[in-house]
Amino acid sequence: MRIPRPSEVPSAVRGAVWGVRTRRRVLRALDEGRAGQLQAPSCGRIGPAGLKGVRLVLRAHRDQCLVDALVRQQWHAGHGSRRALMIGVTSPTAGFSAHAWLEGDPPSSSAGFTELARRPLND
Repeated sequence: MRIPRPSEVPSAVRGAVWGVRTRRRVLRALDEGRAGQLQAPSCGRIGPAGLKGVRLVLRAHRDQCLVDALVRQQWHAGHGSRRALMIGVTSPTAGFSAHAWLEGDPPSSSAGFTELARRPLND
């Protein structure tokens, strides 16, 4: 990931703060079994460079792909892009594993996984 340009730093910092808060909400929602009712703080006033801050937070915590995808799903929704959460699996003969990503992510993020479920963003 490229380091933000000086003009992008304020948005990246606001995005990182938003990412920390939203990550906590996602973890709490998953622990309580209510990921479908997740309410993230508003991020609409944070510029596009804020996503760099969000990604830095997620990378620093090395969360599971599900947490990463749910946080990013909330970010994109706050910026007008409703992206479905995708869950895929590999064949048991290839050593079963599961992975979560967002619809529209680069194909490399889901390579080797067969889509098993799609969860659109709830209103």
